Amino acid sequence: GLTEFNTDNQTTSIRPSGIIRRPQQYELMMNRKNPCSRGIQLRVWLNEQNNSTTNTCLCPPSYYGDHCQNQNQRVSLTMAFRVMSDSRSTLFTIIISLIDDSEQRIIHSYEQLSYLSIRDCKTKFNVYLVYSNRPKSQTRNYSIHVDIYEKISLNYRASFLYPIEFPFLPVHRLAFIATIPSSKDFIKSCSNLKCIHGKCVMYSNSRDHPTYCQCNAGWSGQYCTIP
Repeated sequence: GLTEFNTDNQTTSIRPSGIIRRPQQYELMMNRKNPCSRGIQLRVWLNEQNNSTTNTCLCPPSYYGDHCQNQNQRVSLTMAFRVMSDSRSTLFTIIISLIDDSEQRIIHSYEQLSYLSIRDCKTKFNVYLVYSNRPKSQTRNYSIHVDIYEKISLNYRASFLYPIEFPFLPVHRLAFIATIPSSKDFIKSCSNLKCIHGKCVMYSNSRDHPTYCQCNAGWSGQYCTIP
């Protein structure tokens, strides 16, 4: 197949083998008759010999369907961060994940952010996280899991957990402020014999779910037992 779309007033065709340029006459069909209500309509070339084509819709993450007509079940998250005085010039990597409580501890989707307090102290980060299956399982509990590392040294700083309540809702809109602990704060350890290939770590904010297993490289799952 061959897909074409506009970039910088030129039309680009995408093949499995690479990218080539096509004449301007093959243009992206963005007009008032666009059937892709929430997305972009693309013309896909099936055969260059006889010029056979078909139309498809390129949907944003929040929608799916032949015409981008269905809403994805998702979490719309807004987060802000605060640091102690000794970390205002420290560059952090923040990983925000949507996880479930299964034995596999599946990460359904995630986003990675960079945070520097002297630059981003007033910034609100908006993140969309979608579930990996449609519809999401009604027998699972879901949470937002946040890991924070120092970007240069990769030293671990903290983790936060925010359970998602009312799982029957298709869309959740959440907002949190997370305070990153000082570099002088002692990271509280814990003991959990079930953490086979990892270590037990305490969340910095949660009382109901105080610990989790931080897995060694090459291992995953709720108790780090899955290669």
